[in-house]
Order: sequence, then C-alpha cells, then structure tokens
Amino acid sequence: MSEKNPAAWLIGEDGSRRKVTDRALLIGRDPGCDVVLSDARSSGRQALVRVAPGGVELHPLGRNPTLVNDKPVDRLHLLGTGDLIGVPGATFSVFIERAPASDGLWLLQVGNNSHRIPQRALAVGSSPYDDLIVPGLPPGALTFFRAGEGLLLEVTEEGFTIDGKPIEPDEVHPVGPQRTIAWGDVAMRLENGSMGRTPTTHLSELPILRKLMFRYMPTGGELTVDLTTETFEVRLSELRCRLVVALLAPPDPYDAGEFVPDEVVLPQVWPRQPDRSHYDLNTLVHRLRKDLLKAGLDPTQIVERARGGGGTRVRLTDGVVIDVE
Repeated sequence: MSEKNPAAWLIGEDGSRRKVTDRALLIGRDPGCDVVLSDARSSGRQALVRVAPGGVELHPLGRNPTLVNDKPVDRLHLLGTGDLIGVPGATFSVFIERAPASDGLWLLQVGNNSHRIPQRALAVGSSPYDDLIVPGLPPGALTFFRAGEGLLLEVTEEGFTIDGKPIEPDEVHPVGPQRTIAWGDVAMRLENGSMGRTPTTHLSELPILRKLMFRYMPTGGELTVDLTTETFEVRLSELRCRLVVALLAPPDPYDAGEFVPDEVVLPQVWPRQPDRSHYDLNTLVHRLRKDLLKAGLDPTQIVERARGGGGTRVRLTDGVVIDVE
C-alpha cells in the first residue's frame, strides 16, 4: 500500500478488526475469502473492499444486496470513517486512519524562491547556524515547527508581524497558509502545497482530546494526552509537573479548564520561593509547551496563557476526562 494512502480497518460487531490494503479484502461465504461469512444468504463472493488512489472502495458482488448505512449499493461506493457495511449475517464499521502528511506541503516564500518546511524544526535568521539564512533578519529570528498537518511559529524578537499584526516573542503561535510574516523590509509568505487539491480519500475526523492523565514518577512525571486518533506520552521535569497539576487540579474555587490566576499558580509551583514572578511563570509555560511540541502535539491547543498574561489554563471541551495520580 502506498505511503500516501491511509490504513483502513473493518471492525466487526465483536470488536475484531481486519486491516484493508490495496490488495483488496474479499468478503463472502467461500472459504477462500479473507472474511468468511456463515450466513447461507450470502454469496460465495459477497463484496470486495480495498484502498485505492481514489479512496477506500466497496465493490458489491453478491446476489443479495450489500448495504452501506442500511441502503443497498449496486456499484462502486467510496467509504468513510463511521460507515456501516451490511452483508447477510454480519455488519462491519469502517475506520480510516489519517493519511500521513506529505513532508513537502508547507512552503516559505522568500523573494522569488520557496523553501520547504520539513518535519523537523526549521530555524530562519541571519546566523550561520540557522537552517535558512535570510539577510536583514536577526540571528535565530524564527523557528517553524510541524505539528501533525499544522504549522507553528516561534519568534525571538519583538517587531515581527503576521499580516500586519504584532507577534509576541517567545510564544508558540499557530500559523496558516497565505500569511505574510514581516520584519522591517523583509517579508516572507507561507503557502500550503495541498491547498486547492481535490481530496483523494475519505479521512478520519480531526483529532479530539478525550483524556488528560498525569502521574508522578520517581523522577519528574508523565502526562498522557489521549486523542481520538492516537495517544501521546510526555515526560516532564519536576517544575513542569507542578505546573500541570496546578492546572489540572487547581485549588478551590477554580476548576480544570478555567484560567487560574498567576497568584494562585505561583505558590503551587514554587511553594518556598515567594519572590517568583509572572516572568518566571511565562518561562515555565513556554518550556512546557516546548515539551508538548517535541512529543508531536500542538501546544497551543492544550495550554493557553490569558491575553496579556495573568492566568493560565488547559484547554478543555465537554467530556474530557481528567485523571491526576
């Protein structure tokens, strides 16, 4: 199966899963099928499912109807995540994993040339240590990070703008295509190579946060971020652990998901250092976000500082489970 195609699965009513590839999965009563049906109403070859360049295809073959979401189909049908395939005596739900993002989708246009932003971090500036040297920029001025299919940006100096709006330094900012990043007379434009392309497959839904679990370990701790698409485990140092606990299990009257004021968080993180300030907390939040970023997560979707500072929260939606051990 091509790396550009997603992996697809048929999930039986008993929870069993069968992977679908471009070699096709044959369903029927014939013992030579990949999925053998026991119902006498089914044909020897009832249906065929395969991953193709155009998507995940279902080909009905049997004399009795094959159903998709309770409706009979009599010709090639493209499947999506959540579709139900009904054949005599059995029902299968379809799950399609997200196709891997191409490494060449994001481009940074500087002058007449465009530069691919790879999966690893891309440092842009005027230093000989930068990955992309752009005259007129400060040394180590910008760093681009890939987070799944998204793109994040961190700047080290004040004075940068996105479409004319100032960017706060030492913060991780999500950025999108057709945005112009400027510093004085230097302008760079972001493009996404997939924009305007016709989707070639039905992809699963966007990742949704389901659970945040934290547990202390002999040294530091571990934050588990459970999304609908996959699970991430992030190892944290002691101070980051205290910050995470202060946000996931804040003291009364605050609840997880609310902005917890700095004056409440600071003594939770530095109980014996009353001289610690908002600046120290800003730095710690920044380092926590870097840990999340290194694990492959978009930190802007998990930890948020209030505009202008003064409070921090974990970003939660209804139904997210919080577990602190």
